Parts: sequence; structure tokens; C-alpha cells
Amino acid sequence: MNKDYLSFLACPICHKAFLKRQNLFLCKKCQIFLEEKDGIILSNSVISEDLQLSLKKWDLQYRQSLLKRTYLNNKLIYDQIYLNDTIYQLEETKKLDRSVYLEIGCGEFFIGQAMAHRCDLIIGIDLSANALKLAKTMLDKQHVHNYLLIQSDIRKMPLKNSCVDLIYGGGVIEHFKDTQTCISELFRVLKFGGISFNSVPYLNLGSLTYRQVWGNIPNVPIIKQIAE
Repeated sequence: MNKDYLSFLACPICHKAFLKRQNLFLCKKCQIFLEEKDGIILSNSVISEDLQLSLKKWDLQYRQSLLKRTYLNNKLIYDQIYLNDTIYQLEETKKLDRSVYLEIGCGEFFIGQAMAHRCDLIIGIDLSANALKLAKTMLDKQHVHNYLLIQSDIRKMPLKNSCVDLIYGGGVIEHFKDTQTCISELFRVLKFGGISFNSVPYLNLGSLTYRQVWGNIPNVPIIKQIAE
């Protein structure tokens, strides 16, 4: 990670620039701090009990994937089935030259890795630190340096106002009951003329079975817990 990209960070509450002290980013007013550790920005934000349950399960899955190296096969499958179509749609949506790309709920950041040579900066945000470790492992192996990986709730992102050209969320915003808060936060970090591109699963048999492999779990009581 290039240290220059840390200038994109800001307090998720007041949106003012952080006070930087060594590897810490502080907002004394809001009592918020972030820590840079091994090239990943970690947050101390408190998350809801419901999200804690999801995070615990996803964190375990990503940790096992990292230890067993199953992420390599997962990436191969994803690239073969979904990658080209998704990249095509994003490129049709927004010119990517010299742009800043943000992926919310990025997980292993498969799409972000493919966007790295198309954009000036790729930003991946996810609640799971283990997902970001996976993403960093793959980015570093590809000698990609124009990335910023942030552990955060997408409803309160530690990013400056109007700093992103293109946002992609693949099966993310439907996980939150307060969808408007998510949309408002995406709008806040978008530059004028920027695009937010989000896909959500249609509630059918497919979205209740194989689609949850990629994280598209419907926010439906009981069904959500079973799928996780």
C-alpha cells in the first residue's frame, strides 16, 4: 500500500481529517480512531449485535480460506463465471481511466484486483479483517500497490467527502434494514458525476441456495441465519 493513499481517510462521524500519530488516525472530537496494521486500516467502531453474528461467521470462513488456500480456487471459479461480465458492465457505466474505485463489502476483493490496472486507486471496504488479509495477500502477490483496504461498516465509512468516482457493491446493501442510510453514505463519498453500481439478489430459489456462496444472503429472518 502506498502511504499517499492514507490522505483519503477521514472521521466517519464528522468527516474531518484525522490527526495522525505513528500508525494511528485520531478524531478527538468524535472519540474515533483507526489503526494501520500490516497494510490494512482497522477500525474500533462498535457494530450491532446482528452484524456481530454475521461478522463472526464470515471471519471464520475467510480465515479458513486463507489457511487452507482455498481462496485460489474460489478466485478461479469467480473469474470464470462472473468477472468478465461484471467488469464489462462497470466499464460501460463509467470511464475508468485515472479514477478512484471503491468496492463495498469487498470480501476477497476479486473484482478490485482486476480493476487495479484500470484505475489510479482501488479501495476495498469490508467488516471482516480476515477478508482484507486475503485481499492483501493476493494483491501483494500480483505486485499491486495502488490499493487501500479498510475495515469498516459501510454506513459510516472513514473516507473524505466526494473522493470516489465509481462504487460497486455486489449483493451488499440488501443486508441492511436501513437501506437509505447506506445509499446516503455512498452518495456522500461520490464525486460529482460519480456512479454507484449495486446489484442485489432477486428473492427466488437461486438466491436462497447457491448464491449465498458469494455472500448474497437475503436479509430475511430465520432464512438469513440458516444461510449463514
